[in-house]
Amino acid sequence: PFNRNPAFSNPGEACIAMTDSQINAFLDYFQKSGLLKKSTLILLSDHGDGWDNHLNTVSHGSDFDNIWANKVILSFINTGYPPKQIVNLVRTIDIYPTILEMHNIKVPGGIDGKSLLGLIKGEDETDGRTLFAESGFDIRQKYAGQNLLNVSSEARSFLYEPREKLALLKDEAYADVLKRKWYLLIEADTALIYNPFYHKLRCAPIDGLKPEEFPFALESPTEKCSEMLKKIKEFNDL
Repeated sequence: PFNRNPAFSNPGEACIAMTDSQINAFLDYFQKSGLLKKSTLILLSDHGDGWDNHLNTVSHGSDFDNIWANKVILSFINTGYPPKQIVNLVRTIDIYPTILEMHNIKVPGGIDGKSLLGLIKGEDETDGRTLFAESGFDIRQKYAGQNLLNVSSEARSFLYEPREKLALLKDEAYADVLKRKWYLLIEADTALIYNPFYHKLRCAPIDGLKPEEFPFALESPTEKCSEMLKKIKEFNDL
């Protein structure tokens, strides 16, 4: 029904309206049942999706070459904190310590996440943090030559360890998977994107709050970029 509504000019607007409607139904139930005042709700979006004007391809958050496609929305709803919008760049692993601190539970030491409670209260900043990230399989490799590989072809690269309850990558599949992965390092105001298999490297200044403005062309290598490339290779054992 949202796609057929003439009030929306394109499918993107219809999808946003549908999502708003679903979230509204969820929050409305919590409000009417009296649970909203007793609950902490966390809403987290999936990665972005969109059209790349430079490559003329659709990006589905599958690689860091289109870094804007990896931007997500995170929302905390708690009666103890007034509504406000925060545009700082944070990490999904920050959700765990934030929940603990909101409920006066001690945050364990040695974890990578950082509580966002200070930021929510306007007392803290999280800018300038170092971020390592890596993608899964590269989607362009999957769809090369119009040959669609099904999910089972990826599943065959893994073994399930029932005792540890982990999915382990097979030794013989390791090299093939590794070469199709993208790696990202953000340090303060600089981002480095690296793919060893495609021999692609981009390193340029970035505004963490506006990742869609990441320069398309590779800037001249700098000493900082060389250091970052060394770090990303060491961190990911490349």
